[in-house]
Amino acid sequence: MEPVRNNLCCWCGATPCEWENYAEELWLAAGRVQRKLLRRKHRNRALRQTLSRIYLYQKGGNLRGPIPRCVAKKLMEYWPDSPKV
Repeated sequence: MEPVRNNLCCWCGATPCEWENYAEELWLAAGRVQRKLLRRKHRNRALRQTLSRIYLYQKGGNLRGPIPRCVAKKLMEYWPDSPKV
């Protein structure tokens, strides 16, 4: 008998992690939204905000509220702020 692996996320406490549950939908949405934000000055910030709202809507049907830290970290990792010049 093999030991049960604990896949508990250290950030959100969910099994599997909230990011893993919604990553595919968020990546697809990012592809659609990025085309609309081509000329926007703070494109990555706007994209993160939009994807956060999409996550919240898919999870609970609401556009407001806190997102889990693991989702916020992944959004920041993939779409970081522009370096200041």
